[in-house]
Amino acid sequence: MKPFINALLMIALFVSACSKSGDQGPKGDPGNANVSVFEKDISTATWITSGTMAAGYLYLDIAAPNVLTAKALEENTILVYVYTSDFSGWGIVPYMTERNIRVTAMVNTGVVRIIKEQNGKPSTQSWHNKIRVVLVKNAGAPGALNLIKERGIGAGTSHIGSLQ
Repeated sequence: MKPFINALLMIALFVSACSKSGDQGPKGDPGNANVSVFEKDISTATWITSGTMAAGYLYLDIAAPNVLTAKALEENTILVYVYTSDFSGWGIVPYMTERNIRVTAMVNTGVVRIIKEQNGKPSTQSWHNKIRVVLVKNAGAPGALNLIKERGIGAGTSHIGSLQ
């Protein structure tokens, strides 16, 4: 009897919750107003070897002069993804696989450089078909990095390189 009463109560609540829709509210802000996504096919691009076959890496420079302007670098957080055989899909850069394939990216004005190596050597068992660059508009002025240390989150060093 108790399950029957519970079911009846649930039906009554469901029916009483239904009502005629009211007036439509104001139009909301458009979605993703602060995010821009750019993509490029790199499946036929030629990777360049830096160093020797015994010790070095492969790199690929992808020109993006209209996307990666000095202003865009200053005003956005930039994420880089590659469509890769390492995951059979999109992977955020940097990453390292179980086969010791390391893929990193450097973003500079007008260009993204993807760097890959396996065990310190430029030959790898991975393929990259596309690159996706996501620009997320910064919400405000960045806080000081020293606040991280002061809050006990940890101290570290930052190495910022430039493409040459």
